[in-house]
Amino acid sequence: MTLIYTGRLAATRQRGVVMVLTLIILVIMTLGSIALLRSLDSTNFIAGNLAFRQSAVHLVEVGIEQATNWLENNPAARAVDNQANGYKASWAQGLDLRPPNGRWAEYFDGLQARQVPNGIPQGYGVRYLIQRLCPNQGGFSTSEYMSEGCIYTKSTHCPGGSKTTGTGSGVQYCYAAHYRITVLVTGPRNSIAVAQSVVAL
Repeated sequence: MTLIYTGRLAATRQRGVVMVLTLIILVIMTLGSIALLRSLDSTNFIAGNLAFRQSAVHLVEVGIEQATNWLENNPAARAVDNQANGYKASWAQGLDLRPPNGRWAEYFDGLQARQVPNGIPQGYGVRYLIQRLCPNQGGFSTSEYMSEGCIYTKSTHCPGGSKTTGTGSGVQYCYAAHYRITVLVTGPRNSIAVAQSVVAL
């Protein structure tokens, strides 16, 4: 009787050890599942941020196109500042287009940049600032571009340049002023894209 009793006691102890090991394995598997779910959530969040960022970068082209259209359609308005359209007739020395605090949206508010009103997806905002690359405002003649310190292009190809003049040989030269366009795009999850482009008109 004693031997039979001892065997049953050993079997009971074995079953207890198996239960403890099973519980430990279940806890480990549960913790692993939770870690995997958190990793997947982080991956999806990062992928979403990258998608918003990419969309913001694509919208930069919209801002550049809108700013260029304004320049082409308003040649008479380029001599002086036009705050309503985000235009400055000079490069505004001392104007730093790199905000010290990194807050581009607030910085553009202070510069009175132009908001693109149409064709922008919901949740995004596109603003641009145009600067003529001359140190001063004013309507300059061909000879004054250099004396006024403007950045310009001189070419014999004249598909509608800003200024033209003839030489003794009858060659026509075009003088096109340079304009710097800075575009800021803001989007969901604080996504931001900033780009600059220089056009000659």
